[in-house]
Amino acid sequence: AEIGLIGASMGGAVALMVGHEAATRAVGIATDCAFGSLADLLQDRIADMLFLPPAVCAVVIRVADWMNPLLFGYRLSDVAPERRVAAGGSDR
Repeated sequence: AEIGLIGASMGGAVALMVGHEAATRAVGIATDCAFGSLADLLQDRIADMLFLPPAVCAVVIRVADWMNPLLFGYRLSDVAPERRVAAGGSDR
């Protein structure tokens, strides 16, 4: 059976990241509103919601990126589907 991946927002980001792994045998990927980088998305959202300058938000995200592996086991900067897609991933 052939399998395709579909997702919206965070699900779209996950579909892009998983779909570009060599071990994944998905025949297609469809996404809606997937983000390119979680760290960039969070920085923009914090700036918009808290009316903070971009430089302050960048510091907040750097601290969160450093602390996140201690709490959850992954870096915010690792959740970047645009890098995975640009790198190519699978041989398909």
